[in-house]
Amino acid sequence: MGIRHLLKFGTVALVIVSVGLVLFSAPGGIRLAGAALLFGFLPGWALVYALPWCFEDIFERLTLAIGLSCAGTILISLVLVYVQGRLTATILALTLGFVSMVFWAARLRRTSLSHQSPRLHVYD
Repeated sequence: MGIRHLLKFGTVALVIVSVGLVLFSAPGGIRLAGAALLFGFLPGWALVYALPWCFEDIFERLTLAIGLSCAGTILISLVLVYVQGRLTATILALTLGFVSMVFWAARLRRTSLSHQSPRLHVYD
């Protein structure tokens, strides 16, 4: 298993841990760190990773991830308020975690389809 696979699954695990820290009663500082990661970085990082363009510079990736997370969190919050009428940290954390996982799944699906080897038939 290469470093890219560890990075992919490590980030998915980080999303799951961040949602868990926000949902369950963790100590204040740890819960705040999980919330900051979930609300301000991870959805944008997943979206940057899912985009079809390649960003070589890590500073560009980090800037896009933070900006897209802030914008996405605001837009998702507005949609949740309009749909449900109220907004809680639990609902927002679950929704952001779900959105992040959908972006990761889209990227993994796209890369698995593009790297498939041609099927060998018995009679070739």
